[in-house]
Amino acid sequence: TYAWSPDDQRFAYASADEIGLIELPDGERTPLVKFPAYYTGQEWIWTPIIAWSPDGRFIAAVVHVPDEEGRSEPEDSPLFDLWIIDVEDKTAIPLISEVGMWTAPSWSPFWSTSREKKASRIVYGVSKSPRDSQNSLYDLYIMDRDGSNRVKLFPLQGEKGLSIPQVAWSPDGDQLILVYEDNLYLLDPANGQLQQLTGDGFSSQPRWVR
Repeated sequence: TYAWSPDDQRFAYASADEIGLIELPDGERTPLVKFPAYYTGQEWIWTPIIAWSPDGRFIAAVVHVPDEEGRSEPEDSPLFDLWIIDVEDKTAIPLISEVGMWTAPSWSPFWSTSREKKASRIVYGVSKSPRDSQNSLYDLYIMDRDGSNRVKLFPLQGEKGLSIPQVAWSPDGDQLILVYEDNLYLLDPANGQLQQLTGDGFSSQPRWVR
């Protein structure tokens, strides 16, 4: 998987066992994080979902991690953590443990908390069954970029949860589109208000037009 940097000068890439950078225009690759490839036992390969911070300094990504309790070989571990990678210092730290393989972090555009201060937030999924996250439903959370102020956004009113989190931030960072039971919903992170937009059951992969 690939993701453009906000300044369009490089790609972040993610393979089955590595996350790194591809510099343009020469195509030089710089690995940033290595981890054991997840053995699916089937004819598909798991690769991390990656998201850039709006300033291009950090990457949020899901990383497959060994089971510290030693219940399985590293490639068989069912555990996936959310990491933050500093692309300038070439450092990476685990931020939230056992979020699940389909966590799909999404970094918001800058949004103003005051006239002088701008910040950004991360929306991410959390598996209801972290050791069976391939088949689990997911809750949707939001947090500040440093992992603080975590708030559950969805479900709050008896909904079942998300099969695979699919979200898209509005260009101003004030609203989200999410997919629930193959329909699009508009979500306001500030007050939790949810508005259904489609009803045909054939919607997926939302994107905002700037």
